[in-house]
Amino acid sequence: MSQLREGLPMLGELRGAARLLLLPRAYVRSRMPTEEARRILQARLEQREADFLDLAQHAIYEQPSSPYRDLMEVAGCELGDLQRLVRQEGLDGALRALYRSGVYLTLDELKGRRPAVRGSATIPVGQTRLRNPGQAPRLTGSGKTHQVHLQHPSRVQAGADQDD
Repeated sequence: MSQLREGLPMLGELRGAARLLLLPRAYVRSRMPTEEARRILQARLEQREADFLDLAQHAIYEQPSSPYRDLMEVAGCELGDLQRLVRQEGLDGALRALYRSGVYLTLDELKGRRPAVRGSATIPVGQTRLRNPGQAPRLTGSGKTHQVHLQHPSRVQAGADQDD
């Protein structure tokens, strides 16, 4: 009986894996018309700068633990400065300027192997400091189950929030 109980968690993991493997089929079956996809893409591109600034405000400037907030501070870039930079240079130009000012993470910094050192500032970086507070939990290999809500873009656009 104890062997049966030990095997039950594995059964749950297998069920979860099967659902994850079958998910792409649901997306393939529910094809979006080309014109609708182009319209959604165009709308997202038009909102790109505003979406970035909104993300920066909530995930960087309003999060005291964010290493990007520390990097922005070292670069002397407050939210108003970032907004002005994006307006003047566009998003791509603003991102290039931020990179030149030291607002970036190397792979070793991103993985938490070493702190970010910019000039005389040393900024500790790790996965807990990098978590976007507005993002749903991600699936991990830790054996823990996380509910992740996935929607087809046409359902998001239409305001639908029910899974089929």
